[in-house]
Amino acid sequence: MTVDDEAQERLGRELRSDERLLWSGRPRPWYLMRAALPLALFAIPWIAFSLFWMAGAAGFRVPDLRAGRFALFPLFGLPFLIIGVLMLVSPLWARSQAKRTIYAVTSQRLLILVYGRSTSVRSFDPTVLGPIQRSDRPDGTGDLLFPDQTLLNTTRGYSRLQAMTTGFVGIIDVRLVHDLIRTTFNR
Repeated sequence: MTVDDEAQERLGRELRSDERLLWSGRPRPWYLMRAALPLALFAIPWIAFSLFWMAGAAGFRVPDLRAGRFALFPLFGLPFLIIGVLMLVSPLWARSQAKRTIYAVTSQRLLILVYGRSTSVRSFDPTVLGPIQRSDRPDGTGDLLFPDQTLLNTTRGYSRLQAMTTGFVGIIDVRLVHDLIRTTFNR
């Protein structure tokens, strides 16, 4: 999959002067959308229950706004309804995220760029990166997952270790990209 001109320009800005671009690509949107489908399916009963709860809290009748009285209690279900709608549209958000993501292999590192209002760049040095896990699909697409990174997450005075797996997800010619990484960095 070729990377469009805007993405190529963004990628060019991230390259160092002594760095060459060897490969770039994007995730296939369907693979990211498919991963979000269980959440979207879970959202259907979530939304139904939220609406049922709100209707029950309103006494299963339409409020009369002309009387100037409106019960606030049914509105407590509104945050749950909003969460349900967000879960329902998560595959569309994943598709949008895929269209704004660029994967790259350069002569010095592996890059993941995600752009939108701001640009997020994750850079991986393959010489210190552990073994890369490859998963192939019958159509030649697949994933290259980098080893788990353990992060110390400190929030409100509590610290916890958090494992994070990342990589090139849903790419075309995954075997070719994996071989390119291995030969380039003598892995």
